[in-house]
Amino acid sequence: EELKHEEEDEDISVLKAIIAYQQKNIKECINLLKSSSSHSKSKTSQLMLVQIYLQEKQYTNAIELLTQSQTLQTTLSTKPAYVATLVHLYQQVGQKSSAQQVLQQSIDHINNSNSSNTSNIDDLVTLMMTAANESDTVQQAISYYEAALKLQPTNQIIIAKLIIQYAKIENHQEKIL
Repeated sequence: EELKHEEEDEDISVLKAIIAYQQKNIKECINLLKSSSSHSKSKTSQLMLVQIYLQEKQYTNAIELLTQSQTLQTTLSTKPAYVATLVHLYQQVGQKSSAQQVLQQSIDHINNSNSSNTSNIDDLVTLMMTAANESDTVQQAISYYEAALKLQPTNQIIIAKLIIQYAKIENHQEKIL
């Protein structure tokens, strides 16, 4: 009974937040979603709040909510879309090492769960390839490609791109041979 009441309160708060957002009252929308997400165990309010933060280019607030919410932690470790969002946010605010850490945690989760869900692995590899292509340094690109290669050791595209990156760095040229 109490859970049902909690869900109804969240639904009302979410509806009020949507109305506030449509009326361009972003501050009220954010306050309603913050209040709702702090009282509810549901992901709905939290994910909506992340989306509002993204639309308002409040990237650090979105990162903070995604990383500190216990409710979203399981989702983050199992859903490549959430991993991609967090990686992209970290890259937007210039925190490339944090982006890399999120990817590594996701890889570790996949490796530790012995998951046979290849679509998650494929999505994660695609995400790493994109991150490598957007890297500021050759060393960052190499670390993304190496992580991708751990997940798909026979992927010829990853191997080729990694060789190209190694060729750009003098002290890695022996790895090519």
